[in-house]
Amino acid sequence: MKKTAGFTLIELVVVIVILGIVAVTAAPRFLNLDDDAHESVLRGTKSAFESSLAMIYGKHKLQGEPSTLEINGHTLQFQHRNNRYDYPFAKNKRECVNIWNTLIDSIEAVRRNAETNELLTKYQRRTRTCTFSYYGEKGEIVYTSGVGKVEFKLNESHS
Repeated sequence: MKKTAGFTLIELVVVIVILGIVAVTAAPRFLNLDDDAHESVLRGTKSAFESSLAMIYGKHKLQGEPSTLEINGHTLQFQHRNNRYDYPFAKNKRECVNIWNTLIDSIEAVRRNAETNELLTKYQRRTRTCTFSYYGEKGEIVYTSGVGKVEFKLNESHS
């Protein structure tokens, strides 16, 4: 009797077909780099925003904590009614956009109808937060006005 060492052609074809089916069904799940890229951009932008806030905080302190600060032709508010703040304060969506566009010039914030490379801005009066949503609301950066707190939130639809 002849001893065989190897696979038959049919066995090899069956294995290749099975591997192909597994690759086609599993690859999109493991190789979704588009969402990862958008998340990385958002996280990097959040870090840039925090760094800019730290510089504005320092400039505000060095200038004696004025109620407004002029930066590149933009006026940032540090006072609302009788309250003074260490970080820029926004009391509406327009002022949130002003804060963002003063501190970050690589991605523009807008109040409505955001394009692919823009952030849609929302303002929450109760919590005094500015929310900047990125690329179809896959994620957002939330700035607590006057406090300087910046958070990154990844939306549930993101996987």
